[in-house]
Amino acid sequence: MVDRLDKLLSDYFTGRLEMNMKMRKLELKYNFDRTPDENIGGGRKQNDYNNAVETSMIREQNDRYLKDLQYQKDMIEMMLSTTNGGAFRKIKAYC
Repeated sequence: MVDRLDKLLSDYFTGRLEMNMKMRKLELKYNFDRTPDENIGGGRKQNDYNNAVETSMIREQNDRYLKDLQYQKDMIEMMLSTTNGGAFRKIKAYC
C-alpha cells in the first residue's frame, strides 16, 4: 500500500500522472476498438448516424481507466490544498 502511494505521489510531482491522462485520451481518440464490418455482401447501410465528436466524447467520458487517473489527481490536489507549506515541501522533497 505504501509503495503504491509512493509511486502515485512521485508520478504526480514528476508530471507522469498528467502525461498518462493525455496518453489515454490520445489512445481513445485514435486507437478505439473498431468493430468488424457485419454487412459483408449486403447493400449499403441505411439510417446510419455517425457523429465523430459525440462518439469520441462519450468514449472518453465512459473510460474507466481515465476516470481513475482523474480521480487520483483530484484527490492528491485536494490533499495538498489542505496541507501547510512545510508539509507540502517535505512531501515534494521526498518524492
